[in-house]
Parts: sequence; structure tokens; C-alpha cells
Amino acid sequence: MQLSKNGQIVMDWFREITKIPRCSGEEAGISEFLIKFAKDNNLEAFIEETTGNVIIKKNATKGYENSKTVILQGHLDMVCEKNQGIVHDFSKDALKLTEHEGLLRATGTTLGADNGIAIAYALTILSSDEFEHPPIEVILTTEEETSMKGAEFFNPQNLKGSRLLNLDAEEEGVFYISSAGGIDHHMYLDFKKSKPSLDSKYKVLISGLKGGHSGSDIHKERGNSIKLLARTLAELNSKFNLELADFNGGSKINAIPREASCAFYIDKSFESDLNKMIKELENLYNNEMGSADSVTLSIEKNHEFDAVMDKESTDKLINVLLLIHSGIDHKSVDIEDFVISSQNLGVVKFEDNTVIISNSLRSSIKSLKTAMVQKLDIIANAFNLRFESEADYPEWQYKPNSDLRDIACKLYEDLTGNKPVIKAIHAGLECGFFADALKNNDIDILSFGPNMDGVHSPDEYLDINSADRVFGFLVELLKTLK
Repeated sequence: MQLSKNGQIVMDWFREITKIPRCSGEEAGISEFLIKFAKDNNLEAFIEETTGNVIIKKNATKGYENSKTVILQGHLDMVCEKNQGIVHDFSKDALKLTEHEGLLRATGTTLGADNGIAIAYALTILSSDEFEHPPIEVILTTEEETSMKGAEFFNPQNLKGSRLLNLDAEEEGVFYISSAGGIDHHMYLDFKKSKPSLDSKYKVLISGLKGGHSGSDIHKERGNSIKLLARTLAELNSKFNLELADFNGGSKINAIPREASCAFYIDKSFESDLNKMIKELENLYNNEMGSADSVTLSIEKNHEFDAVMDKESTDKLINVLLLIHSGIDHKSVDIEDFVISSQNLGVVKFEDNTVIISNSLRSSIKSLKTAMVQKLDIIANAFNLRFESEADYPEWQYKPNSDLRDIACKLYEDLTGNKPVIKAIHAGLECGFFADALKNNDIDILSFGPNMDGVHSPDEYLDINSADRVFGFLVELLKTLK
């Protein structure tokens, strides 16, 4: 399908952008390009000193002078990944583009359509006099793919807009209207070590679980290896009075843990009972999870640990892990299948004489996030554990009444004959920072974008015709926001 005139301009800008290195933290080149562009087009523009964000402003067209200012938002950086054997220096080399059957790719590397397409959309609108629109503020942030520094620390005084269009979505016809905030919570259990008094060494391993992202997969009722191992350990301890030498599960706090292991000593007389119990527990867990997941419990005779945890601390650890909730906390009644808040018991590890227990909490409602933190604090206090919270980021809460959403939905249906799909995402977006920082503007936010897939990998592609259609919708939406 042949692109529209404006769609061709969008893709011309996008191809120009792919010549400029812009890995996360290395956005100086693209920033300079944008400032020069703004100067050439007589537009107000500047780079925020603290963040490196680029802000460009354009006056309203005739008849829109009193309309609400619209913010167009995306990010400057891209994930820089390449296939093995590909010779490419992301710090200086232009991407090598290929197009086949309407899909644009980079040869052996990420394409950076996430979120270069937002930059291309903005440049097309800013450089043209043919589009009707309200006052426009464009903000393109730094380090979205790593720290979200640009969104977190931008100066809200630099933006006056009360309507924000985030152009960092990846599915045409889908409007995002909420995202989760989050916080990480850590507990620290200090214990004493001693030599074991029992003679048989064993290691139990949990494996075979699907795992997944603690936001987008938390509703799928998949098994949590740490929770299953804690239950297993509780059963074994009650029957065998074991001596615990190690407990280790999970690798990333924001991933549902797939594997976990514990090492312990038991009396030699219990060896046959141990094997029988492990098999019974494996059958029990698989029956509970049904088709959602499957798990394997295995035993290794022997391990490398020559010291054990004191009995009181062992009991504490088991009880704390059993009490910590992992999974959905609240679901929405307004948005089908939308998880409002959840917890993920993501990592447990021994470090010297301390067990570190790490949880990832998410919620699109701030008070529910606070309540989850309070519950974990109570558990920690009850067992005299040290604890702390970190990496707190804000939510983008669903607005039951949104003029921007209503206008966009009606327009989309008028233009396409189809209703858009309304979604909320149970993960962090830059929108959360803007919703929080611009609340005094009574900010109204909507997120959408064209079809792309394989983002963050060399398999990434952009559907060119979709990019054209979504730009056409964006132009009509700006025209409608009078």
C-alpha cells in the first residue's frame, strides 16, 4: 500500500533519526539535531539542564489560540542491541534499514521505532503549516529505557499543557488509559551460624515453572518458586526438624521466580520419608495450579554448605515467607481483566549472616500501594526484621471522566468504523511521572501508537502503513481538540 504524503514525510524523518546514535544515556547527538531543527523552523526550544530532555513549543494555528495546550510526549533514547557477529558501533554508526512487505527493520540490530516514531511524528507536525492544532508543547525525554530519569526529574514549570498524548505505545487501535506505580520492599533477617549436628546433606530444587513479568503476567496464576519452596520447607521442617544451610530463589525482583533451592541437614533415618514427601508435594502443587503452570521438585544428595542457620531464625524465615502475599491484590471493576495492585515475592538470597527478602509492589492507586507496604512493614516488625523501601515511582490512575479519552474514542470510531480497545497496563510508564508532576494542570493523558513488535531486540520492526494511519489519526485528533 502506498503511503500518504504525510506518512512519507513521517518515514523520511524516521530514517533521518536512525542515522543519529541515541542509546540510553547518550542522547546528546539527537538533542543537538532537534535544537537545530527548532531554530531552523523558528520554534522555541531548549534542553533541560538537569535531565537533558528536549522541549519544543509551537503556537496554535488560527482559531485555536484559546484551546487547551496539548503536550506531545515521547522519549529520545533507544535500546541498543545487536545479533552476535554483527559489526555495528552504536556510538557512531547509522542503522542499516531494510523494508519488506511494509515492515521496516534494521539489519542485525534494534530499529529504535521505540520510540523514534514519536520523534518523527513530532517533527512532521512541528515543521508543517498545513495542520490545524492547539498550542503544542513537545517533550522528548532521556533514559526512558533504563532509569526513566527524564520523566522523573523534568521541571513541571516548563509545561503548561493540560492534555498529554503519549506516543510510546505499540499496537494500533489500542488506547492506554492507566499504568501502575511501584515500589521495591526489602526485609533483612540476621541470623547466627553454627556447625550442623545432623549428618545427611540434602538439597531440594524447584524448577519448571513459567515465570514471567511481575506486572504483565501476574494475573496468569503462575507458580512462584519461592512461595512453593517455603511451603515445602515448612512441611519438611515440621516432620524432620531439619537444619537449614541455604535458601535461594529468584534472580530479578520484577520477575515471577521460576526456580528456587534450599540446602539442609536431616537425620539419616528420615531419608526414605524425604523422597516420598517431595513426590507428594510435587503432585499437590501441580494439582493446585492446573493448566496455569507446572512444577518439578527434585532432590540432590549432598551440597557445599558446612554451616547452618540457628533454629529460631529458620522458623522466622519460613513463617515470613508463608505470610508474604504474592499475586493479585486488587482488580478493577471498571476495566475488564485489569489488575489494580499486586505483589511479587521476587528474590530471596543468603548473604553472609543475613537473608534478604525482596518484594516488588505495583498499583495504579497510590493508597493501595501504601497499604501493601504497610502490611510488609508489619510482618517485618512482628519478626524483628530490618526493612526498607526504595525505587518508588508514581502511578497513572484511571480517570472515570476523561474528555480527552471520550473525544479520541469517538473520533477513532468515526474515522475507522471500529471502537478502539481501551487498556490499562500493570507496569510503569513515563505517564505516571507526568500525571503526578502535572496534577496541578488537571492533566488528562492518553497513550497510543502504531503497530511494532520485537522491541528491545534485533527482531524489532515497524509497520509502515500502521505508522501512516496512526499519524493521520493524530493529525485529526489535534484538529478536533479545539
